[in-house]
Amino acid sequence: MDSADEEELVGIINSPLRHLKLQNDYVNTYQEGIDDIVKIIEQDDGADFVTEFDKRPSTSGCGIKRSADGNQEAKKCRKLVEEGNLYQSKEINILALQMKEANHNTEKLKEEIENLKKESRKNTEKLKEEIDILKKDSRKQKADYKNLETKCEVLEAKITTVEDAELCRICYTERKNCWLIPCRHWILCKGCYQLLQDNKFPECRQDLQGAVEFFGR
Repeated sequence: MDSADEEELVGIINSPLRHLKLQNDYVNTYQEGIDDIVKIIEQDDGADFVTEFDKRPSTSGCGIKRSADGNQEAKKCRKLVEEGNLYQSKEINILALQMKEANHNTEKLKEEIENLKKESRKNTEKLKEEIDILKKDSRKQKADYKNLETKCEVLEAKITTVEDAELCRICYTERKNCWLIPCRHWILCKGCYQLLQDNKFPECRQDLQGAVEFFGR
């Protein structure tokens, strides 16, 4: 696996993590807003202000209404806070599960990447070993071929020597087939024997008394 593939896998792994981080930031911001509301409601000054406001005299009966309205608003705020806390708790649980799953998937992908790297290294080493074996076999085959070629050349030389030894020493075209008497030389064909002058063999200069002709040799 090359670096481009690894970068792509890392991007795939990090994408859901970035999404979860954004969700977590949103929840944290929401929680900060809720906390601010709670602080305002639970402040002593705010409670004193509501109490004093409820105690103010009203000729039209508005004081009782204002007190009731203040209690209702406080209850609504507390309810909103409770609902917000419940929502936040649910969101946190969901995010925790998503983070856990994302971490699990990340570890799984990392493990798969590492396994792929190990498998790739293993296959590479195996291929190198096979290539080395093939190179050795190739060198051995070349050496064997060279030896066979040399042997063939030697055999061809021997065959040529044997064939030349069977040819007439004068014309070198016909096979020798005359055994000369009395010198016993076996180097002439019948045609060249008949062309000898003075009936003398030029190699040993002996007077020839005749020749025995052989056939089928």
